[in-house]
Amino acid sequence: MSANIRIALVLVAAVSAFGPSASGQQLATEASSVTPRAPMLSGLGTLHLPVATKDARAQAFFDQGLRLLYAFNHAEARRAFQEAARLDGELAMAHWGEAMTLAVNLNAPMSAESGRLAYESVERAQALAHMASPKERALIAALAMRFAADGTAPRPPLDRAYADAMTKAAETFATDPDVQTLYADAVMNTMAWDYWQKDGTLKPGAEPVRRALERAIGAHPDHAGAHHYYVHLMEGSRTPEAAEASADRLAGLMPAAGHIVHMPAHIYLRVGRYADAAEANVRAIAADEDYLAQCQAQGLYPVSYYPHNLHFLWAAATLEGRSTVAIDAARQVAAKVPHHHAGALAWTADFPVTPWLAYARFGRWREMLTEPKPPETEPYAMGIWHYARGVAFVARGEVTRAEAELDALTTQLDHEAFRTTLKDLPLLTNLQIAKRIVRGELASRAGRHDEAVRLLVEATALEDGIPYNEPPVWHQPPRQVLGALLLAAGRPAEAEAEYRKDLERFRENGWSLFGLWQSLNAQGRVDDARQIRTRFDKAWARADVSLASSRMMLADRPVTASSHVRTETEEPLKKFVSLPTGVRMEYVEQGNADGVPVIFLHGVTDSWRSFGRVLPLLPPSIHAFALSQRGHGESSRPTSGYRFADMSADLLAFLDAKGLRTAIVVGHSMGASVTQRFVIDHPDRVARLVLMGAFSTFDDPGLADFVASSIAPLTDPIAAPFAREWQLSTLARAMPADHLDAVVSETLKVPAGVWREAFDGFLQTPDFTSELTKVSVPVLLMWGDRDTYALRAAQDRLLEVMPHARFIAYQGFGHAFHWEDPEQFTRDLVPFLTSPTGHDSTGAEEHSRIGPTRGC
Repeated sequence: MSANIRIALVLVAAVSAFGPSASGQQLATEASSVTPRAPMLSGLGTLHLPVATKDARAQAFFDQGLRLLYAFNHAEARRAFQEAARLDGELAMAHWGEAMTLAVNLNAPMSAESGRLAYESVERAQALAHMASPKERALIAALAMRFAADGTAPRPPLDRAYADAMTKAAETFATDPDVQTLYADAVMNTMAWDYWQKDGTLKPGAEPVRRALERAIGAHPDHAGAHHYYVHLMEGSRTPEAAEASADRLAGLMPAAGHIVHMPAHIYLRVGRYADAAEANVRAIAADEDYLAQCQAQGLYPVSYYPHNLHFLWAAATLEGRSTVAIDAARQVAAKVPHHHAGALAWTADFPVTPWLAYARFGRWREMLTEPKPPETEPYAMGIWHYARGVAFVARGEVTRAEAELDALTTQLDHEAFRTTLKDLPLLTNLQIAKRIVRGELASRAGRHDEAVRLLVEATALEDGIPYNEPPVWHQPPRQVLGALLLAAGRPAEAEAEYRKDLERFRENGWSLFGLWQSLNAQGRVDDARQIRTRFDKAWARADVSLASSRMMLADRPVTASSHVRTETEEPLKKFVSLPTGVRMEYVEQGNADGVPVIFLHGVTDSWRSFGRVLPLLPPSIHAFALSQRGHGESSRPTSGYRFADMSADLLAFLDAKGLRTAIVVGHSMGASVTQRFVIDHPDRVARLVLMGAFSTFDDPGLADFVASSIAPLTDPIAAPFAREWQLSTLARAMPADHLDAVVSETLKVPAGVWREAFDGFLQTPDFTSELTKVSVPVLLMWGDRDTYALRAAQDRLLEVMPHARFIAYQGFGHAFHWEDPEQFTRDLVPFLTSPTGHDSTGAEEHSRIGPTRGC
């Protein structure tokens, strides 16, 4: 049977042949004098509650009303109950049903007008109750306790009285699934969305509800109403999997009722079945769109339950890392519920601003910063707008503008609406969390790590205090931000703890699995990290973004399936590994775990940052490791052992520590010499090699003179002007000042003793060029023709001993050409790294790359 709703308007020419009694004559005459009130719908299942009528059509419409009541489509249920009353003016339960549709429910309060109308409906039901069955009379009598003639009467006493009366009815009709389900509804409405205590146990009043629903489901496994309420009861628990069987069964019971089709997602999201949660909502959206198009439904359903499906799809797809689906759903939510409709219900307040939250989550800063300002009359939307813009400016490094957005967000917190019209909604708490996130990201970027962590701890506590809702009221688990800031602060063990807490709540979510993987790697727990990486790869299987952190804070846009470029603004996570050579090595790592492993080795007095402008340009198919060799960066600094053979031994130990049988090795300057030594000593561990600005020998009187005059006299601390001039000497053209500052800063970390030991190691190294004739793997030589250190003669010598090598000469570039034009360098490098054979040439091949003149 198709899940789509099929409408057949039931045209009734006359009242039932079984005429009304004298007491019901007036009501029947009034009912029969109007046109049909509702269409007959298909695809709503077979749930049936026999009532006191001899009109089959009245029974059918009553059943339809009850099914829709269980499906929370209250307006359509009311129409069905009204049609049942029209068809049989003596059907007391039709009026009972109409009153139920007007009552308070788990997702919406009751207006004074609805209370008045419900009271009148119950009065009509009571007037006809003498013709009803004992079960029907018990339900009507209980419902009479729920309403007062004055629709403004306080709700809690009335709701409690109704729940008490339904408790007695449930005891009397202990095996009836509808009475048990309606009893559950009555009690749950006295504590809506608040069924669980802090210790993880049900509140005393909710425990009997659980038992009642489980009995009903056990005896009647196809009762959609019992499954629906059971999902709601259990979704906020610590064991949501208890309702997983209900979730699996529920959608198929009423395939045309969009909310019922959607409901399994409430459990799937809690147990980490994010793909199933997304697909449930895709089906629910289709069912609701079919219903809305054919019935032209009005009221709450089209502006709340239907967009709730889209909202849930956004949330589920976000947890999967599917930015395209998530952003599209977010935009549709906002289109369905514009600002002037938002906030009528707490769980619809975020609907108009959902696209901004999606942009913030996926780092779509350009889209966010071109979004128009919301109406001044919408303080919550205004606050979220400033929050998302603030995060965008932090990511882009525009601190002054980020601070301005933070100030504007702070101003919104004092808006009068949060003390009056919006005081009962969790919107102010959301903005308080948002403020701390922007402040925390700013503090982290400024190096004030303790302040950043404190702010995110506060944000996490605020979010933890928000009552349960699904999707969560705040769009992003703050622990995913907190973990990232802890990693930036060099506190990976604390980050690990936060990620594990987040995974208890959002099971197997890829964002926190990625952060957990990073935190374990940073602690050197390689085996644990490898297991988490496997889990992450499974969780991220449908994702269209790649992560550099557990939250998006890249400078412009995230890495997507079609564009894997990220920017340098977000610094890669620094990691450390202790090697059996006695060196504690600093390194950064990026790319897919199953990608092509590539090791990057820097030149003397540099660090992994030598490749800081290259790493963001690499696709995730390259599993890159940029090392800080012994004595450099933040790696340990042994007092001796700086010959190429020593560094080659470190590289071998690193490969073993990372479980890499082979790797491509890319070396610049000193790193190129280490690479040559390594491929000679361990040819079976090198898949390909790239030599950048490489030397063939250090037997050069000029080098010896330079060491004697400039290196030997060095003392600590190294003078900053000397370090800057040293790095400038490697360039033939200008480079960004911030990157030059970064590499100079790394140079200043290298003690004078390491400078001397490294250069002494160069001078003491015998010429091993002839040994390179044994190299059989693909080789790429790259060189700048204005290099004043590694000369053209050295390149010719290397090509002589490795005639199969490919050679690229960059015209107008210096020794550090990968700093001068990282884009062109990467365009040349990546095909060599990723092609099946490295290159097709069988002999030496020279290509020239021409760049603009210096200063252009």
